[in-house]
Amino acid sequence: MKTNNIILLLGMHRSGTSLLAKWLHHCGLNIGENLLGADMSNSTGHYEDMDFLNTHINILESHNLPYKVGTETKLKLTKNDISQLKQNIDSKIKKNKDTYWGWKEPRTCLFLNEYNRLVPKAFPIVIYRNHKEVVDSLYRRDFRWWNNKPLTQRIRGKLALLYRRKRLLNLYLSIWIRHNEEIIKYLDNKSNYLVLDNYDLFDNDMKITSFLKKKINVNSIVENPISSVYKKGNLQQRKYHFNFSKKYKKQVLNIYEKLGKYREITLTNLSE
Repeated sequence: MKTNNIILLLGMHRSGTSLLAKWLHHCGLNIGENLLGADMSNSTGHYEDMDFLNTHINILESHNLPYKVGTETKLKLTKNDISQLKQNIDSKIKKNKDTYWGWKEPRTCLFLNEYNRLVPKAFPIVIYRNHKEVVDSLYRRDFRWWNNKPLTQRIRGKLALLYRRKRLLNLYLSIWIRHNEEIIKYLDNKSNYLVLDNYDLFDNDMKITSFLKKKINVNSIVENPISSVYKKGNLQQRKYHFNFSKKYKKQVLNIYEKLGKYREITLTNLSE
């Protein structure tokens, strides 16, 4: 089956993948018919294909796992897990055999080894974000979850988050590491890709659509600026005071080094 017409949108939760997917969707890329819409954690919509989302959630739940899969979590896929991934992807390939298409769902990062086997010619677009920004975003989202609860329940829930703050921050950093390490292992076997940090999108939006149209032959792409769906000024940069476990320091630095090299190659290719 044809797999060289797939655009794979990859990135950790809270890293800008929804923005990337929303923008490319408005530029004409088919990223699914039934997309996860807006909710408390993303007021403009997640733009996640529900078939991929439900498949990934079902597999993780069968292993008693939430989305919070960090470096210490083991995930060994069963034959049934692989069958679910294959059944879903085969259905998508058959439906989209005559056009470029793609999907965004952050849990995809946890299954990249299998997806690389199922769709080896997929073209990846990777978006990554500063680890402190991601951790802060996840922690603040936890607080927002309690906002609509009854007062007593809301107070207890938020106090519990404050009590567990250090453990949660290290957990979220571990998840950031796991997802980005899986992406790096996937990229190590690729010669064609785009890897950008979340701020690069605003400085290279027209170059990205031009690259997809002219170099990857995604003819459905219309060169719309990303400002048509999001304003750069809405990105908030804050001061962070996190005391992460020292055991993660080497892994974090290694991720920035490796993704940085892929990013440099990407920016050079976009400028040619």
